[in-house]
Formats: sequence, C-alpha cells, structure tokens
Amino acid sequence: MKVNRAYRYELDPNGQQRILLAQHAGAARFAYNWGLARRIELYRRTGKTTNASSSIGS
Repeated sequence: MKVNRAYRYELDPNGQQRILLAQHAGAARFAYNWGLARRIELYRRTGKTTNASSSIGS
C-alpha cells in the first residue's frame, strides 16, 4: 500500500533575506514575461505556437 505524506514548512526570513527573495522573484518574473513576449510575437508573425523544448537554443 502506498502512503502519501505532506510536510508544511514556513519561511521566516530576516531583512536581508527578504530583499534577496524579492529580487529573485523579480528576476524570475522578468524572465517569464520576456519569454512570453517572444512567444506571442512569434505567433503573431508566423501563426505557429511553440513549446518549451522547441524554444531552447533559439
């Protein structure tokens, strides 16, 4: 019988860690939006959609 377990963790960052977490989230958001804009522009130009594996190396 398979048993599933869940664990909960809570972060309690100090001031410097909060700043670094916010910077990391901002960089991740920028990268996602940049990639999304590229996909949208490619779709507008060609009418074709892409996936993650075809985007690598472009």
